[in-house]
Order: sequence, then structure tokens, then C-alpha cells
Amino acid sequence: MEKEQLIEYVKGTLSDPKEVAVIEKWINQHDENKQYLIRLKNLWALSRQEDPSINVEEELERIKGKIQRSKIRHIIKQGLRYAAVLVLLMGIGYVIAPIFKPSVKNYRVYCSPGNILKVEMPDGSLVWLNSGSTLRYNSLYDQKQREVLLSGEGYFQVKKNKAKPFIVKASDLNIKVTGTQFNVVAYPGSHSVQTILSEGSVELFNKTKTVQHKLTPNHSASFNETNNNLSIAPVNAKLLSSWRQGLLTFQNATITEIAQRLGYWYNVKVTIRDPEIRNLHLSCAAVRNKPITLVLESIHLLESRINYQIIQQNGQQEILLTK
Repeated sequence: MEKEQLIEYVKGTLSDPKEVAVIEKWINQHDENKQYLIRLKNLWALSRQEDPSINVEEELERIKGKIQRSKIRHIIKQGLRYAAVLVLLMGIGYVIAPIFKPSVKNYRVYCSPGNILKVEMPDGSLVWLNSGSTLRYNSLYDQKQREVLLSGEGYFQVKKNKAKPFIVKASDLNIKVTGTQFNVVAYPGSHSVQTILSEGSVELFNKTKTVQHKLTPNHSASFNETNNNLSIAPVNAKLLSSWRQGLLTFQNATITEIAQRLGYWYNVKVTIRDPEIRNLHLSCAAVRNKPITLVLESIHLLESRINYQIIQQNGQQEILLTK
């Protein structure tokens, strides 16, 4: 590629469409050519904005004489023979990087109350969001790693990629995998994060890494944010993740957890009026598209100390759980 043509192309003064087409074809032939052009553009910008004393033509001549058609990888392998050129290129790169750093775009996916939402991530991984849940990620996803933030409940079917770990940040807990299926419950205000593993393995650790654990299939890990306690228990992972098919299942859960998740599931306010029943444990299930009274009746039959009332508050239905 002729030096003069590249200079005119970088400056934006190359008017002949045929010459432009030839250069663009050359650019797309090899990644090295693209990188070379980027360096030249950066050099041109630097000469216009940062250091007017830089002579683009002279610098291009120096680079061109060493780069041998811009094959940077080949030059690196030549070692000291092209050390001066590499220093020049690296120097330009480090100066220009902050100027040309692309902006990071943030994305938010929200599942409205009473619904279930299936999301396909850029890498092909699948995420199901339960009612009232939010998933956040940014444009850096799938570059060095795959990181998402979850508030609420989500089931993750992660495409395997050992080179790019998949990390779910749920409140104070991080869940790290390379390819597996698992469920995470982390609704705001609950002060706990529950991870249920269906297959494969996941690594759990808090922000300070004072809590670390490797979870195995058909086990749940419940992390208490208040005291940093992590409790492990055997579970039926398939059953507890069946909310995707319309069956919300609880296994030895507290009334506090049940009330919160029923509220999101049915899009109704559920209030525990008597503190004495908050920490009672029981197992039950709620079927989507069936009245909430069915599950409330089953809760009362399973635990007679728990009663309920349905009232109208500010034009909206509210469930009161009492003793």
C-alpha cells in the first residue's frame, strides 16, 4: 500500500472512489492492517490535538519502513530488530487510549409483577426472570468475562466457556460459573440470597471473600447478609426451579420468604401482621393462574397457627397473615 494514499485516506482527503475501495479492501484483508490503520488515525489525531510538532508523514515513514505491510504480529516475533517501532506504537497507544476509549453502555431487563420473562444473552446463555425481577449488564459483557447483576429471582442456563467466566452479582454474594444451570433468589429487602444448583458446579463468595463455597447439584446455599452466614442444604432443584413452568414451590421456607415471593407472584401486597409467625417454616406450592386463596388455605392447613385476611387498601387488594 502506497504511503501517500494512506495519509490522504487518514486525513479524509482521498477523493478517488477507486483508490478508497482499494484501501478498504486492503484494510479488511488482515487484522494487522486494521490495527496499523488505527495507529495511523491515532497518530493523526494526536498531531492535531496533543502535539502539533508531530510530523505525520515522517512518523508514517518510520513505521512503514519497519512494519512490512503492517504485519504487527510478524514484527513482534522479530524481537529487537523492530524494537524501536514497537516502542513508538506502544507509546502512541498508551497516550491515545484515554482519548478514544469507547463509552460503556448499560442494559436493564425488567420482568413486571405477575409475569415470567425469558432473556437470551449476547453469548447465547439463557436467563428466565421471575415476577418483579431485574437483570442488569453492560456492553463489556462477553469480552473478558460475562457479568450480570440480579435483583429478584432468575434461572440461569449458562453457555459453557471456561475462558470467560459467568458471574452473577446478587446483593453481597457473587456466583461464578463457566457453564451450568442454577437458580438464584435475591429479592430486595430480604437480606438473603439463595442459590440452587441444578447441574454442574458454582463457586460462591461474598465481596470480601470471607465466605467461599463450591456448591454441588441438588443443593441450595442460603447466604445471610446480616451475619455473613452461609447454610447448605440438600434440595430438589428441579422442583424448586419449576416456577418457569408455572409452579412456585417452597421447601422448608420461612413465612417471611413465602409472603414476599407470593406478593411478587400474584402482584399483590402480602403483610405479616404478627411477628411471631415470621420464622415459622413450611413447604407448599402456588400454581400460576390459580387464585391465591388456594395457597393461603393450604398454608393454614399445614400450619394452623397461620391465618389470613383479604382486605381492600387504597383500592387494592392486600393479604394479611396473622396468628
